[in-house]
Amino acid sequence: YARAVGGNWNTDATWSTTSGGGADTTKPTASDDVFIQATSGNVTIDAASAAKSVDCTGYTGTLTHNAFTLTVSGSVTLVSGMTYTLANSATSAIIMNATGTITTGGKTLGNFTCSSGTITLGDNLTCGGTGFNTSGSTFAHNNKTVVLNRAGTVTITGATTFYILTKTNTNGLNLASTITVTNTLNLNGNDANVGRLLISSGSAGTTATIVNTGATVNCTYCDFSDITFSSPVDLSAITGGSGDCGGNSGITFTTSADQHWISASGGNWSDITKWTSRVPLPQDDVYFDNAFSASQTV
Repeated sequence: YARAVGGNWNTDATWSTTSGGGADTTKPTASDDVFIQATSGNVTIDAASAAKSVDCTGYTGTLTHNAFTLTVSGSVTLVSGMTYTLANSATSAIIMNATGTITTGGKTLGNFTCSSGTITLGDNLTCGGTGFNTSGSTFAHNNKTVVLNRAGTVTITGATTFYILTKTNTNGLNLASTITVTNTLNLNGNDANVGRLLISSGSAGTTATIVNTGATVNCTYCDFSDITFSSPVDLSAITGGSGDCGGNSGITFTTSADQHWISASGGNWSDITKWTSRVPLPQDDVYFDNAFSASQTV
């Protein structure tokens, strides 16, 4: 049990063998069920840490997850009334290495890995890290939503079945394995200029498959590279257009359109006002053919 004084996860004095008890034990090991409860103070995961399970039922304090991995062999339960703070969403990680349930209470996790057993979602799961890995495990989506909201690129590793999968923000989504979406796939870039989302296999020339039979596919401002949809999707009229970077199948893309640079004074490639009709998509031919000042910089 985390004591009322709180403290660092890896400090013995932070813990007690009884609820509300004194400092009579050592830091948790992989064999210990951990309880952070209403009477517990603020706790910081200050190094690589382990537990059999983590239960924060009733907790209203702050659990700070620094740039380390917490490895759990059972269930993890976070609650809405607590504060869960990530020091670094790219390196603060939870690994579940045996059968258990992950309940987030609406909190955003960093990197998330299921390395063995069956991992079941207790509620919707939002991850802000660079990796979502289910290799070696069974991921039971339990008809919940998984949101990947990192502004940078996220890599999904392991053949994973999702109910609803949403990737928001810009940059990329790399599929290192086949994924299956049974209900809804939402792929959302931010804007027409510099905020597009690239969905790729992460390895040029190697195809990744999205099994989307019976699922709804919603996209905005998306480009694709080496992606196959098992059931054909028409993305020709999506907001922001769909970009064909090559190696794709099962996708109807936005029709290509020649784009001429029309600025007389230079400017940014990503400025839509500098082009005939849009910032060029990957399938568009681009021309710098107007007799403007030779001193322009693009």
